[in-house]
Amino acid sequence: MATRLVLPGGLLGTIIGILAADGRQLVPALVVGGVGLVAGALMLPAGRRTAGLAALALAFGVALGGWRGAAIALPSGPGSVAALIGQGEMVLAGTVADDPKPNGTSQQVTLTALSVTRPGLVGGPLRGRILAQLPRTTPLAVGERVLLSAQVEAPQPFDDFDYPAFLARQGIGGIVRARDVRIVGTAGGGLAEGAAGARNWLLAGLYNVVPEPEAALGAGILLGARAGIAPEVSSAFATAGLTHVVAISGWNIAIVAALIAACTRSLETRRGGRWLAAILGSTAVGGYVLLTGASPSVVRAALMAGALLIARFGGSRAHAASALAAAALVMLVAAPAVLWDVGFQLSALATAGLIGFAAPLEARLASWPGWLREPVALTLAAQLATLPVLLTTFGRLSLVAPLANVVVVPLVPLVMAACAVAAPVGAMDAAFHVPILGDLATRASGGCAWLLLTAMIGAGRAAAALPFASLPITAPAWVAVPWYGGLGFAWRRMHRGGEAEPPPETTPLRTSSPPRERKWLRGLRGVVTRLLRPWAVAPALCLVLVGASAGTLPDGRLHLTMLDIGQGDAILVQGPSGRTLLIDG
Repeated sequence: MATRLVLPGGLLGTIIGILAADGRQLVPALVVGGVGLVAGALMLPAGRRTAGLAALALAFGVALGGWRGAAIALPSGPGSVAALIGQGEMVLAGTVADDPKPNGTSQQVTLTALSVTRPGLVGGPLRGRILAQLPRTTPLAVGERVLLSAQVEAPQPFDDFDYPAFLARQGIGGIVRARDVRIVGTAGGGLAEGAAGARNWLLAGLYNVVPEPEAALGAGILLGARAGIAPEVSSAFATAGLTHVVAISGWNIAIVAALIAACTRSLETRRGGRWLAAILGSTAVGGYVLLTGASPSVVRAALMAGALLIARFGGSRAHAASALAAAALVMLVAAPAVLWDVGFQLSALATAGLIGFAAPLEARLASWPGWLREPVALTLAAQLATLPVLLTTFGRLSLVAPLANVVVVPLVPLVMAACAVAAPVGAMDAAFHVPILGDLATRASGGCAWLLLTAMIGAGRAAAALPFASLPITAPAWVAVPWYGGLGFAWRRMHRGGEAEPPPETTPLRTSSPPRERKWLRGLRGVVTRLLRPWAVAPALCLVLVGASAGTLPDGRLHLTMLDIGQGDAILVQGPSGRTLLIDG
């Protein structure tokens, strides 16, 4: 079709316009333009009419991106946060804009809807936002109004990182450090505040029934609260190429959508049930997006799912690439600052890699068993598309990622389901504890979640401990041009013969009897698939939990353990009944 390059051209032009409007991003803008032109020339050879429409879309996108990029410039002048820098100590009032991020004994909080009071002068509302470093002893939640006394400071760059520009793209014009903060009210109940309250309620319930470090990992996978994940767990997952597991993305959206689709499948056979099922699914996905904090990667995935749903009900073929481009374009126009969000970059590129390379790679691994072929192909496709961003941002390349993902990725839906049960059970038990029944419910739900999370952490640590698990490699931004140009050649070569040939195991004309090993592997895969069904997983986890509990019962003796804590000694007392007491911790 002549219009096939309009959407990609508009998206590319919008990105170039936003980069150019930033003022310091002329070189990245040229890099993005070069990447897009090379990829477009290789993958979609255009006729005269198609090229003309693409050029118009590109020009319109540049104008739109430049306009939106200029609209998010950091406020300056009188009445702005930047005007308060160096003006001495003052009293500031603001509203907590997002979840606090713990950092040792302090917490970082973004404050919006600011007002200032200085000795002898009462100021009105301020334009811009402030990043506040506050004591961790004061629990804060989204939507609360706080009062503090501090000096507004200008952010400073560090380690060759332009920190002021990074904050400016989020509308943050200054930093404050306060020793005391006082909560003076709430900004009113909105969707964001309600979602934050529900998220905190579920987090408290999960921490009530699952111990650390498993609880923090479960909170990250289910609700996107990654601030509490132990540094050693984060490091192991980064080395093993498993960081995407603890980042809410399209994978989590797909799991939620699949669960709702399974629950509403019976409605589609009734009159009007198809639309009702779609409405219920969309509502559930939207609620989950709000519950997880509406990060750019989650919003991108939800918008893409919505685009696919509209295409499906509109009678057209659901084109995943067009849905991805439309979702990214809507996000960039609505919030141009997400262009610099690494999570958004990795999420969008990984999805593009899955769309373009997952099927061809899986076809070329046709001789591998299905349970191994699919996760390896998906991992390689995502890594191919995200490699330049990974090298320029993190400076690390994981060599064990395909192997680690084979083990860990199938556990993600089970972990989400187990934590989704354990969190409300723990929260309700904390609110009204029912003897015996409450103990059984919390031990069963929390124990099952703990077992799955323990297995996931163990797999990540084992993969990270392998020799040469990852290599420290850095690359400049311009490396993206030859890399994506090469990917364009590879994509065109892979798709030259049309659709990839289906794997031999799924070819309907295959009549010869498979080898004995293939039969054995197929049978094993069938057994594993049946065991991973929810009705089989829950009893199996309970049996393992009972066995583990029986193996750790107290032995009826008193145990004293002396702990060297650096500045003295602590004593851990374990009684004959299993009760514990920590002295001088």
